[in-house]
Amino acid sequence: MRRALLVSQLLALALTALTAPAPGAGTVVGRVAWTKPNVNGTPAGESPHPLKPPEPIEENMRVLTDANAGAGLTIGAREGAVIMGPESDLIVSRSVVGVATGAAKELDFLTTLGQFRFVFVPRPKGARHRVLITGPRGAKMNLYGTDVYLSVTPADLSVYVMEGVVVVTSGKGVSVRVGAGQWTRLAGDEPPTLPAGFRQGGLQPIIWGPVLPSDSPDFKVIPLPDLPK
Repeated sequence: MRRALLVSQLLALALTALTAPAPGAGTVVGRVAWTKPNVNGTPAGESPHPLKPPEPIEENMRVLTDANAGAGLTIGAREGAVIMGPESDLIVSRSVVGVATGAAKELDFLTTLGQFRFVFVPRPKGARHRVLITGPRGAKMNLYGTDVYLSVTPADLSVYVMEGVVVVTSGKGVSVRVGAGQWTRLAGDEPPTLPAGFRQGGLQPIIWGPVLPSDSPDFKVIPLPDLPK
């Protein structure tokens, strides 16, 4: 039931928010759903400026949240959403959008620091759809119909999978497949740890974003109370 409600919220929000880009703008890959100050966006080749809903997120735009800040972004026409916690850095580095449907067939994210929740609606069997997140030192995470929490620090990267599957690959090409209810950690240039179960901390209110300790299998779920109803 919770999953069905979340998916319906994402679809409604994306369909009402996504419009054609303004003349001269880059490829629009999503929209700002909400922000808690201060959140800045830097379009490619431009200066940073405060982000406000429902501003478009363009390909190669950098989104930065300050301490005690957070942001919610919708992605694509019907794909999903990204929740950013405090002191987080994210770039949608590449997007391949279907001309007929407006749906994103391929999405590439780049991050070097931060706390995130990525939620993507599962695609029909056989549909071409890829979500790839690249982290520090060439680490890569391929998402498949996933609700996933990601913590990135200068020392390590931790992935907690609530639903779906994530294939986590180190910069040296060593991969693990992480299923629902499992987590893994990448420290430096080491291979990812073997997937292990984690204990869910509960749906406790978290104002700005995720709380994901990189050295513990315990974490608190980030609810989505700020998505428009």
